[in-house]
Parts: sequence; C-alpha cells; structure tokens
Amino acid sequence: VDRYWEREGFEPESFWSIHVTHTKNEGTPSRQHSEFAWQRVRLFDHHAAYVLYALVMETPTALVREVRKREKRKWRPLPLSTVEL
Repeated sequence: VDRYWEREGFEPESFWSIHVTHTKNEGTPSRQHSEFAWQRVRLFDHHAAYVLYALVMETPTALVREVRKREKRKWRPLPLSTVEL
C-alpha cells in the first residue's frame, strides 16, 4: 500500500546533463569515438549546469586524469532445470 502511494505521489523533476564526446579521424575507416562520463550524471539545478557548460565551452582542451578499462563478457545462460518439477 505504501509503495502505491509513493507511485501516485511521484512528481517528475527536470534535470540537465552534459555529454562530452571526442571523435578522432572522423570520416575515415580508422575512426575512433570516445564518450566521457562523470559520477553525478544529472544536475537538478539549471544554473549549475549552465555554469559547467560555459566552463567547458570557454576552454576546449581537457586533461584526462584516469583511464578505466574493463572487459565485458556476456555469460551463457544457465541450463533450465526441470528436476524440481
């Protein structure tokens, strides 16, 4: 019942985010594309989002402080067990 009232009382809130990408060798077969992310993901204050956007546009160069790589694996699904039926 509590969850129902939470869902009924939900009011969506506007948010802003900044997406930064870099493309190297655009228009060639060896094109490389990178997307950059930050921990906050969303900003709920329009003025703060605009200030960050203005700072990024003012200085188009950036410093990469950390690079994280991890291998993604897609595991095979477990077999279906009908023994318990």
